[in-house]
Amino acid sequence: MAEQLRWAEEQCGKALRLWQSAQEEEKRKLVQELQRQVDQQHVKAREQLEERANFLAQLLQEEQRQKAALLARVCQLQRELSQKEQLRQELTEERENGQMDAGSPIKGAAAAASCQEASCLQPGNRSMSSSRGSSQEREKQLLKLLRRVVSVGDPENKYTGWKRIGSG
Repeated sequence: MAEQLRWAEEQCGKALRLWQSAQEEEKRKLVQELQRQVDQQHVKAREQLEERANFLAQLLQEEQRQKAALLARVCQLQRELSQKEQLRQELTEERENGQMDAGSPIKGAAAAASCQEASCLQPGNRSMSSSRGSSQEREKQLLKLLRRVVSVGDPENKYTGWKRIGSG
């Protein structure tokens, strides 16, 4: 009986060792599977980060292009405004000095209209924001400017000594 007991004990020990080694093997496989899944998630996360970085770089590049285009447009508008302001200044000086010749009222009206138009381009001025009302308002303003600049009367009677008035 002691021998049977020893034999049963040995059999139980072997079975226990086999079960433990099977458990260790299962545990090792699970750890490997988990490590593989973690590695896959890291790869996916890196890919997503790269995609987002590329997307942000494209957005930044597009924003810089738009900014450069806007800056160029602002510079162009500033140059135009400067030219129109210079014309306005010249017109004002001509009026003050009384040096307007026969063509000056037309030039003056054009300059005044250009200056008026330039002032509408300024960001703070919102008078040209609506389509129908603003065009009528603009037309009224231009007519008012022309009436101020252009003198009334027949140019042939008014400007004696001038040749070819009204042509060109």
